[in-house]
Amino acid sequence: MKVKESYWKEGLSMQQNNKVTLTIFYTYVALLSSTDLMLLTGMIWFSLKVTGSPMLIGILLSVSVFLPFLAKKFIYRQKRDKTLKNMAVQRILIYAIIMLSSLVFSQHDLLNLMMWGILLGLSSFITNSTLEKHNTIIAMSGKLKYEIAARLMQTMVQIGACLGAFLGGILIYYLNILSFAQVISIISLLATISLLILWKGEHEQLQASEHENNESNALSSTGQFSKYTVMSLVVLSVGVGMIGFQISSFNILMPVVFQKVYIWNAVYLGIASAVAGVGSFCASLVRNHSKIVIIFAIILAVCDWIAGLAGTLAIVMVACFFIGFSMNYCRIALRQELMKLPTNSSEAEKIASFSTATYMCFQGVSPILVALILSALNANDIIASYLFGVIGIVVMLVIILSVSSKTLLLELYNEGAKNA
Repeated sequence: MKVKESYWKEGLSMQQNNKVTLTIFYTYVALLSSTDLMLLTGMIWFSLKVTGSPMLIGILLSVSVFLPFLAKKFIYRQKRDKTLKNMAVQRILIYAIIMLSSLVFSQHDLLNLMMWGILLGLSSFITNSTLEKHNTIIAMSGKLKYEIAARLMQTMVQIGACLGAFLGGILIYYLNILSFAQVISIISLLATISLLILWKGEHEQLQASEHENNESNALSSTGQFSKYTVMSLVVLSVGVGMIGFQISSFNILMPVVFQKVYIWNAVYLGIASAVAGVGSFCASLVRNHSKIVIIFAIILAVCDWIAGLAGTLAIVMVACFFIGFSMNYCRIALRQELMKLPTNSSEAEKIASFSTATYMCFQGVSPILVALILSALNANDIIASYLFGVIGIVVMLVIILSVSSKTLLLELYNEGAKNA
């Protein structure tokens, strides 16, 4: 009886520790997302305000994506463990540099904005790939079901995005560019340092996952994926990447529409972004079905047109809500399928890195492409409204093709397996 009681207490203790670990992890997913988005909102608004042109926004957003990606690819070739503590240390360094830059180069707004673009991209890449890997490991270890892990991850990301966009818009309204950078840096540093202090469950979680997948790890040591896995990874990553394209287009075109076409201030932009975040949060609360993904891809395209052309605050806010809802519904569905591809933590890391890199590449191409189109057309600012609608149609078509192709690949793979 004493042995049984001991096992029961040990099991209860492990269950409680798992709950604490998961609570800490998902809470910080929201906090880190919110601080990055606050800085992103400020960078976009102040860039347009300082130069009056969307070109700088496009350059900064593209640099913020491609420079960290290229640095990781060609400079930092040594492999590093994507642990949460390593991520926290790197984020502390990044935001400390942003704060120091705002103090040292207080007379150079453009230099500060360029610094933000580079460091924000580095922070986003490190944070997103690390969190995606650990979320997949949580699902693989059996702590949460794949669907719940994907849904919870996106829920916390969107809560953070909603909070970050709203607070970012308010801070922009009341602070100048340098004060804004310092306040955001302090918030991010406090959040990240507290993560560094509180996080205790990482090694236990990783060891459990490795133990459960020891046999699969041995088989995957060569780094080989099946053809079906590779093709599915590419198809799904492109679909997720186009959602990143849509998000970047929203980030560059909505400030132009709000500031130049509708003549609204930064608070309204912050509210619109927050409303989109609320829509994304709501999408994370409902079950996903592949057939319904196609419907929401269509809704996304329609709402892009409405948000760009309506001109009425209430209608624009409703459209932003459904833009956020539709984007996140489609993204969760695609991410959920991606999370089912790996069979161990090594594959999870590779797949998370590839999907994150693809997402960021699409997100990086979008701003500079949109800025070049706007500059080439050399028309009045209303062209931004129409361009946003056109992008919505393109994103819709790619999402539909991604969902349809994934189903077709599975059928072909199963048929080939039977013939073999």
